[in-house]
Amino acid sequence: MRSALRRLRRSPGFTLIALACLALGAGVTTTIFSVVDGVLLRPLPYADDGGLITLHARNIAKDVRASRVSWADYASWRSENHTLSGLGLWTTGFVQLTGAEGDVERVDAAQISASLFPVLGLQPIAGRNFHSDDEQSGGERVVLLSDALWRRRYAANPAILNHPIEIGGQPSIVVGIMPPRAGFPEGAQIWTPIAVDPAKQRHGNRQFLGAVGRLSPGRSISDARADIAAISLRLQQAFPADNDGWDAEVGSLRDDLVGALRHDELGAVGQRQHHVGVTLDRRDEIRVDVEGLVRRAKAVKSDHDGLHGPSVELRCGAGGPPPPAPQLQLLRS
Repeated sequence: MRSALRRLRRSPGFTLIALACLALGAGVTTTIFSVVDGVLLRPLPYADDGGLITLHARNIAKDVRASRVSWADYASWRSENHTLSGLGLWTTGFVQLTGAEGDVERVDAAQISASLFPVLGLQPIAGRNFHSDDEQSGGERVVLLSDALWRRRYAANPAILNHPIEIGGQPSIVVGIMPPRAGFPEGAQIWTPIAVDPAKQRHGNRQFLGAVGRLSPGRSISDARADIAAISLRLQQAFPADNDGWDAEVGSLRDDLVGALRHDELGAVGQRQHHVGVTLDRRDEIRVDVEGLVRRAKAVKSDHDGLHGPSVELRCGAGGPPPPAPQLQLLRS
């Protein structure tokens, strides 16, 4: 230890870069723990999240998976299924909010069907959810606000309910405020209803990002897959020009949200072009690779021998065998 400290004192440049590596690793690890805790460990912020599923379009013959969904396919799945108590549609985008003094703010937004939030078990903390009447093309323009946007831009003023705000140069009535940290999809601050003319919707017009459903009591994901597959087969036969080869991927909402954060594939988080990666390996250990920064540190002090391996790792996990000797291990639990 004393020898290592003396070597570090003799090489202040290397010492600063090494400390920067450790600080970066600690910061990234903290961020990843927040993600893992919020997505992998805690229940989703929806009622009975185990019963929630997602549907995306796919065409195996064309090697197309997890694709967008058409409103017409969604409408058929919703009306003809026998395994779901509800089904909602969603997609993302942004809107331009205009203030009273003409200031304009671009805000992340989502378009959703009136059924989506009830399927998720989400109720506004003030006001109401969308109604089916709000989905009528050419009807009154209405919006839901996130709690964060309501507080930040409108000072949590309850009087904004049932009053218009300007979106894209058009007035829209605020009909509800959603609860904190309980929106869908992640990041949306404002929601508008999907308003379409059903007569003009083709099955091949796949423009919405996905659908979310809730299993009926006693039903499983396997039941829903078979159910939706039968509907998709009928659509292929009825609309071959639009639906030939198309069916649906059906999975759990949790798996869909976790995606690359699954235990075996928590892939690149951070800038891999800078050789800073984060993975969650099969031993449930968070590993932070700062290989590029260590190489830079070695360039500053080319003759140092305090770090022998190609990477510096910060590990916190559920156990497992210790890392190989060349690795620097910190925060071992």
